[in-house]
Amino acid sequence: MGVTSLLVDHQKGQIDLEEVVTQGQILCLEAGIAENGGAIGQTLIPIPALGAIIRTVTTYFVWGIANGKLGQKEIALKHLMGEYMVGLPVKVYNAYHEIIQKIDAMSKLVLAQL
Repeated sequence: MGVTSLLVDHQKGQIDLEEVVTQGQILCLEAGIAENGGAIGQTLIPIPALGAIIRTVTTYFVWGIANGKLGQKEIALKHLMGEYMVGLPVKVYNAYHEIIQKIDAMSKLVLAQL
């Protein structure tokens, strides 16, 4: 249902494809955490209602920890990639001019030998 919601939002133009992929990955992670929480709850206490309660508490506890850690790393990675992308045009420009200077120097050397 979560992926369908993302696709609908994408079709409406509310989010771009990158956001669909990112949010889809988060949905998959949440589903995996919920499933692990359910397995832990049912394993520890095989009573259906109590197992469900433990599953819910475990899932939210684990996801709260993981979400905080992933969120901090994601912010740091976005910052690092942003800095890299800002500096990239300058690097390309400098490399371009260095190549042009080498071509000019070689062409002057060849012309001088003629």
